[in-house]
Amino acid sequence: MLRVAIAIALLLAVTPAQAGIRGCYERTYDKAHLAKNAGQLAARVMIQYGFTNDKNAGEEHQDYIFAYMRERKELFLNTLICTGGGSVLACKLDSDGGQVTLTEANGRLTIDALSPLKLFESGSSDTVQINIDNDSQNTTYSLKKTSKKLCNW
Repeated sequence: MLRVAIAIALLLAVTPAQAGIRGCYERTYDKAHLAKNAGQLAARVMIQYGFTNDKNAGEEHQDYIFAYMRERKELFLNTLICTGGGSVLACKLDSDGGQVTLTEANGRLTIDALSPLKLFESGSSDTVQINIDNDSQNTTYSLKKTSKKLCNW
């Protein structure tokens, strides 16, 4: 009976990030892809998920989305505020930056943008906002899991 109680306590202590999506994911788009998708402003998209210390089971969890834009050298970012667990998370971006669904399968993370995504320029006191894409329609980004060592954007 004690073992069952311990097992249940351990299961309840698992956070969404521990139970499913955890890692660094990125995609750098080549010139050919960008030429075919003229409305896409992001040349590189990255997500860091599951490494912050503010995890509480059943509550919102925060991590980060980053991007480099075409013809811009600055890094843009926003906070992901996610709920859910397992391999699918529902997320909103801070400061009304949009909504996404994150789905992880086979080392790939799919970002389904349900609205235009807004990111802010890193290191700037300005509240510069840039949409990842020019299209108000749903946009999907597919990222590949990368080494945690490379997760230092």
